[in-house]
Amino acid sequence: MRKILFGISLPMFVLILAGVSQAQKGTQIRFKKGESSAAVSGSILKGSFNRPAEKVFLFRARKGQIVNVRTISAGQSVNIGFKGLDGSDTAELTVDQNVDIYVTNRGKASRFAFEVTIK
Repeated sequence: MRKILFGISLPMFVLILAGVSQAQKGTQIRFKKGESSAAVSGSILKGSFNRPAEKVFLFRARKGQIVNVRTISAGQSVNIGFKGLDGSDTAELTVDQNVDIYVTNRGKASRFAFEVTIK
């Protein structure tokens, strides 16, 4: 009887963990009503070359919109940018999609700030 309960509860536990990790994908960026830009700031933990620290910020944008990310301030080893787009700071979207902005750090703990603009 115990083996059967364990066999049932383990898959349920894995499914619950998978749901939690999906929900924790990133921090939602919210634009104020009528605004086309939003400023984001925070801190990021220490990272290394092989294991960079990472934070993800996301928002929804529509086909045809132009999205720009401008770094306001960041530590020397902090990078801020899109992932999965063309690698630049500006992109025109070809489909409605979630846009992910990654902040990565390969050095000491640092503060950062950036601005996202949608046109």
